[in-house]
Amino acid sequence: SVLVRSLFSPDSLVLSLCSCAGGLGGSGSFRRSRRNADPCVRSGCKWPRSSDGRVSVPYQLDSSYLKLSSMSNILLLKSPDRCSVYVYILCSVLRSCRSFVGRRGGAQTLELSFPNCFTIGIIQHELLHALGFHHEQSRSDRDRYITVNWDNIDTLENRENFYKVNTVNLRTRYDYNSIMHYPRSPVLEAKPYWREFGTATVMSNTDLIRVHRLYCSNWNWL
Repeated sequence: SVLVRSLFSPDSLVLSLCSCAGGLGGSGSFRRSRRNADPCVRSGCKWPRSSDGRVSVPYQLDSSYLKLSSMSNILLLKSPDRCSVYVYILCSVLRSCRSFVGRRGGAQTLELSFPNCFTIGIIQHELLHALGFHHEQSRSDRDRYITVNWDNIDTLENRENFYKVNTVNLRTRYDYNSIMHYPRSPVLEAKPYWREFGTATVMSNTDLIRVHRLYCSNWNWL
């Protein structure tokens, strides 16, 4: 699977395809909470590790996805023989590409609008949010690496995507090549200005290292 290999390497972290019982409430649009890893990973928004050492993130596809043949080329994920599900993500065909940050408890919605959100990079970006990772430009040390031109942001909702967060940086450097970094725009400038950023189409090596340190390592990187 492309997604398993590139997003959930090493194999100790897998996204498990489960048959999820129970219903969901309304699947309307929602406001994304402010989003490296969210500080809440210290107190419960990480997905738990099972006794076999694997971290499973159960999910259920909205019925609309089942009609899209391209999904079979993107979401080729392992399906366990047995699965006890108490939390799951509903991948819902709605208006946008967005996700909550971290495990919320109960059902949570991850929106992937077709066809705009159907690239490996965007799906990885939103799944990393679900795993607990913020936008790179929201890092606690971001002011050393980028400038945010607040006067060029038109709405309050858009401003929330650029708020600085007291992130858990997992002892990694600021990564201009992260899949979680927004591209250059009138809002964002690099320091120094000539640095390229926000052009990634797949997860960077640093993105993979962060997933490993947060979920697969026995060392406390927090």
